[in-house]
Amino acid sequence: MNLTTEAKGIRLDGPPDSWDLSACTAPFESAVTLPAACYTDPAFFEAEVETIFRGDWVCIGRADEVPEPGDYACVEMVGEPLVMVRGEDWALRVFSSVCRHRSMPVASGAGNARSLVCPYHAWTYDLTGRLIGAPEMGKTPGFDAKTVCLPEIRHTVWLGFVMVNLDGRAAPFAPPLTPLETRIANWRLDEMRSVAHYAFDYSWNWKVMIDNYIECYHHPTIHGKSLEPSMPGRASYFESEEGPFSIMQMPYRKGRRPTDPRRPSDDTPRLPLIETLDEAELSRGATLQILPTLLVSLYPTHMDYYCMFPEDPSRLRLRKSFCVLPEQMAHPDYDAGIAATTANYLKYAPEDLGVCRGLQSGLSAGLSQPSRYCHMEIGDWRFAKYVAERVTSA
Repeated sequence: MNLTTEAKGIRLDGPPDSWDLSACTAPFESAVTLPAACYTDPAFFEAEVETIFRGDWVCIGRADEVPEPGDYACVEMVGEPLVMVRGEDWALRVFSSVCRHRSMPVASGAGNARSLVCPYHAWTYDLTGRLIGAPEMGKTPGFDAKTVCLPEIRHTVWLGFVMVNLDGRAAPFAPPLTPLETRIANWRLDEMRSVAHYAFDYSWNWKVMIDNYIECYHHPTIHGKSLEPSMPGRASYFESEEGPFSIMQMPYRKGRRPTDPRRPSDDTPRLPLIETLDEAELSRGATLQILPTLLVSLYPTHMDYYCMFPEDPSRLRLRKSFCVLPEQMAHPDYDAGIAATTANYLKYAPEDLGVCRGLQSGLSAGLSQPSRYCHMEIGDWRFAKYVAERVTSA
């Protein structure tokens, strides 16, 4: 990396402890966006891996993905193969899935099993991670299977989301989010069930995805025929900052908010409304970013969220999941409603793909430079401020 600018407060040459991104952490009224090197340079990405993806709390899924004893689901986060497991005691645990013998992953995909068996030499672990079988190792002098177990990853379950801290040193996750929990309590996120998942591989930096997600400034231009007619971008606004999160409210245009299928205003299939929402919550959607990477959208009919799995400075694996409440799933209009909801997402999502691809291309250009923020990009500023502070304070 070799980036210096004449603008005071941006310097990224030399070792990480000499980097300066103070221009990006300045108050919103004077701050500038992250420089292009933060999106393209391998050294900056490696610093993010250590300080953010290993050093902070990141989401790997939902607890309801492993609802029964023996259920497991595997993910890979910044090169670490992980497995979520529901034990016979009903406790959820997260382990490194790397076998303690020759480092072969002991599980892949998702399923149900009474134990985790390495496909290489059949070393076998129970659902608490203890080694319970190691063929022929009884002939190895001094080998004691009782001392071997899969490394358990520090995790917490917050409103149903499984959050992990790979290096085990982060401050407790949930306490700073108390103000957010209060504001979104009527959605009952901890009771929701995952009902649809979509996986994607993208050729851009993970921050490009977040930058685009947490602002509606682009709705009139990019989503002019999809989202803008129902959720006008200029009507969106950010709530005051009270913790490590951003809340962007997105009011529906008059006459365009979802209606309950029991009182249809048209023939469009819809999910039933969440009955515990108040009138204000029924009149708008909300986009949440829980720093650093958990992105959640709340609507009167459902919740959806993204899990991010960065691969390198310009590659990202992404999973989009949709969640609803159990009583909604029992409604006679549920099947048609969830099909219409996911189809609508798949219709407008490609509109963002060209944007993100173009952003990554532009950020890779030599003439790219930091810019000032629009008043509709407060969420982007909060996120950039977080990234700059985490990486430069390591």
